[in-house]
Amino acid sequence: MPRAEILLVDDEPGDRLLIKNALNTTSWVKSVRTARNPLEAAQILYRTGPYAKVSLPNLIICDLHMPHGGGLSVLKSLKTHRKLRELPIVMFSTCAESSSIGDCYKMGAHIYLRKPTDVTTLVKMMEELGSFWTRVHAKAQLPLRKRMGIWWHDRKRDLLGLPKSSYSRSL
Repeated sequence: MPRAEILLVDDEPGDRLLIKNALNTTSWVKSVRTARNPLEAAQILYRTGPYAKVSLPNLIICDLHMPHGGGLSVLKSLKTHRKLRELPIVMFSTCAESSSIGDCYKMGAHIYLRKPTDVTTLVKMMEELGSFWTRVHAKAQLPLRKRMGIWWHDRKRDLLGLPKSSYSRSL
């Protein structure tokens, strides 16, 4: 089973700790690097400053609402960079507004997950994300968005807690 190197971008120290701990309880995670804001995430992704020698993550989990441009600025930066645009990005937020979710998908987010209110659900959600991760790598011969869609189409409604009619995303 492939193991993921994750970049977790969140401005709330408590959320970063909880999410990192939940990810580290799973078997599919190799490492979790954290960034406190979009500026630090950019340094990691573009390997500048103190991050010049770090390896690139192969999955990004990013909070939507943060100072310095928020998660959408991270998403925009990724999608405009030739070498980074195919990195899978999971937007992770407490926000349930359909317009915010839609904005994330329009800008190229692969998945949008709502932050749960309890640790048990968070751990289960991170385990499900591992199932997604495994299937992405099993379909390596397909283009990335198609690989993600194969798994995600089946689970999107359940993880987001949305009724069938409230999402429609073509793959």
